[in-house]
Amino acid sequence: MNPAYHRSAQRRGPEDRSYTGRAFLLIPLYLLGYLPGFICNVVWYRQVRWARQVTGRKPPGYGCLHVLMAVGVAPLLLLILLWLTAPPHILWPPEGASVRSETSRARSDMRSIGLALEAYRADHGSYPAYTFDRRESIDPGSAAEFERVHGRIPTLRARAGTQLATLTTPTPYLTEPFPADRFLERQFRNSTYAYWTDGDGWIIWSPGPDGKYTITGPETLYSSAIAQPSELLLITFTYDPTNGTVSPGDLWRVWH
Repeated sequence: MNPAYHRSAQRRGPEDRSYTGRAFLLIPLYLLGYLPGFICNVVWYRQVRWARQVTGRKPPGYGCLHVLMAVGVAPLLLLILLWLTAPPHILWPPEGASVRSETSRARSDMRSIGLALEAYRADHGSYPAYTFDRRESIDPGSAAEFERVHGRIPTLRARAGTQLATLTTPTPYLTEPFPADRFLERQFRNSTYAYWTDGDGWIIWSPGPDGKYTITGPETLYSSAIAQPSELLLITFTYDPTNGTVSPGDLWRVWH
């Protein structure tokens, strides 16, 4: 073999290569995973375009790589279009399932608290006191931030500095530690459900999945002197999942 020709063959650049084999290799790469196939497609397509510019002719495999590039870009464009136009509940359906589970658990917690309140009244002749001082149920460092975000929301008063000991000691009206409000505890550790009583009845509530209280003045909204739940409470202040898993309105439980 002519040594000069041999050296020339060794120095053969991308403009002299055939890209047909690479084009066929892209098909299984796309089948194994979109991202590796698309990256290889972009790299080889840039090389084949550069080879065409250098030589002035299309190298073997140019057409196949061109078609595969168009096919590879199409899903990416569709994904971007979906992300820009689709409603959130379609893009992230698992969140809705999680919210429904948390809502069911919160309702169960409030049912247990309600039974404990009635047992307490049977023994003591009155319902436990409430307080607007959240330092009795939240870490002191979080209490000021809670009031800044939510205002003065009442809850059960603690006894002897112990979190909500009214229903847990000395008589355990609740068999488990007083449950934290699961829609607040991520932001305010140990934050409890809101509670208010007018002496003859009570209301317990949670801000619900949106994390924002709709009921902020229970003394003007709730009265045991009228049938509960009132029409105003049902229509205006109730969380309705049919309006979206994260929507205005509170979860509540009342007794009169």
